[in-house]
Formats: sequence, structure tokens, C-alpha cells
Amino acid sequence: MKMKNPLEYGENATLITDSIPSFTSLPFNGTAVGLCVDNTGTSVFISDYYYHEIIRCNGNIPISRIYGNGTAGNASNQLNNPTSIVMDDNQTL
Repeated sequence: MKMKNPLEYGENATLITDSIPSFTSLPFNGTAVGLCVDNTGTSVFISDYYYHEIIRCNGNIPISRIYGNGTAGNASNQLNNPTSIVMDDNQTL
């Protein structure tokens, strides 16, 4: 569900998808501590705390890792237990 802002009585969410594709291509342990939806309502971004990554789910397209490399660290290609995720008006995470 994508929540509308500001919340309006009777119209506070839109269904994006009623199923999530299989996580067979990437490890995902279900510890999603951050969640963000793009402004088109087509992509859901999830921060995975224990795998140190941010993944994208986009309908029937396979899930893809977009940030992090699966190991904790502070290099430009690493995250360390991401706990939240936000997107600005320019669709930048």
C-alpha cells in the first residue's frame, strides 16, 4: 500500500501490489526496517538491516540490489545496518 500525504478521510492509501515476487535471486532475511515507495507507485525500496543493502521490488521484475554489497562497511559500495530510507522530490534515495 502507498499512503497518501496528507492523509484524507476515505482515501488514504493505494494498492501497489498484492504479492511480492520470490526473493530467489538475492538473500533476504525479512528484516526490513525501512520502506519507501517511488512517486509513480511502481517501485518499493526496502532497507535490509542484516544484509546491509537496499533492494528494489518492481512488480513482476526480479528484485534487485541497488545499494550495498551484502557486507557491512563504510566504503562507497557498502552500508552498515541501514535502518531507514527516504526519497526526495527528485526520486533520489
